Amino acid sequence: MASKHQDKILLGLALLLVAGGGFGAWYYYDKKTRPALKPAAKFNDVRPYKPKVAPVSIPPTETWAQPGSQSSGKDWIYEVFTSPHLYYDENKKEIIAIPPVYVEPPKPFGVDLVRVVPGPFRLQLVGQKGDDGIFEDLVNNDTIIARAGRNNGPLATEQLARLKIEIRDYQVKEVPYDENDPASSRVRIVVATVVDTETGASYVLDSRVRRMGGSPSAILMPAHIPGQPDHEIDPLQVGGVYTDPEGSVYTVDAIIENPPSITVTKRSAGQADRTVVLDPLPPRNKNSQTNKVEEGVSSPAKSAI
Repeated sequence: MASKHQDKILLGLALLLVAGGGFGAWYYYDKKTRPALKPAAKFNDVRPYKPKVAPVSIPPTETWAQPGSQSSGKDWIYEVFTSPHLYYDENKKEIIAIPPVYVEPPKPFGVDLVRVVPGPFRLQLVGQKGDDGIFEDLVNNDTIIARAGRNNGPLATEQLARLKIEIRDYQVKEVPYDENDPASSRVRIVVATVVDTETGASYVLDSRVRRMGGSPSAILMPAHIPGQPDHEIDPLQVGGVYTDPEGSVYTVDAIIENPPSITVTKRSAGQADRTVVLDPLPPRNKNSQTNKVEEGVSSPAKSAI
């Protein structure tokens, strides 16, 4: 029994010697091969920290093409996510894609042209007295008793010379009262041919009708005022003047019969004179403004200068 315990003890000591020898061999080898440790650096020897910036990759930018115009026009352009805005233009009476520009309506000139009427010739034949004709002098508001040729008395000769008119022919005729009915009763008329000694133009005067061909007249109307009735102004010839209730003075400078139009100058206190050419108002609506003014803001009138 004692010998068995000794064997175990000896075996244990042998194992310890083997294990200790192995550990000593490993420790010796590791010490030879391991690099020697350096002493720790002092705090003042540490260099400042400098971070490295990583490069950033910037992707290329994609640019979309500009949107094209639609079939409605060049202004009808919308982005992909932009809702369309439509406007109603009161001036053009249509829907548009951009905000309308407000245009201040033109101020009325003050008068409108209704029509141009031809003027009567300055000498009218109104009847006969014996072998002479009875003529009406519209220029001087006088009556002339005269015949054809130069066989007139001093008074008639002077009156005709003042009008610059010469009587070339004078006839007394009997014609049907109704020209369309030859069987109607006969009436006596007088017909005279006169010549304008200044222009050489000849005119046939008939005692039945008023002969036109003189200076034309213009029928004007004050600009329409809502709520008030329109009224025509007495006919005005070249040089005629009309003064409105506000004191503005309108002078007719020229009248053209065909196509009808007139040139008018407006003079108002404290304002520059304005000269316009007025066309007749449309017959269906005399209150509408259809002329164009020379100076930008006024009733429809065309430039006169």
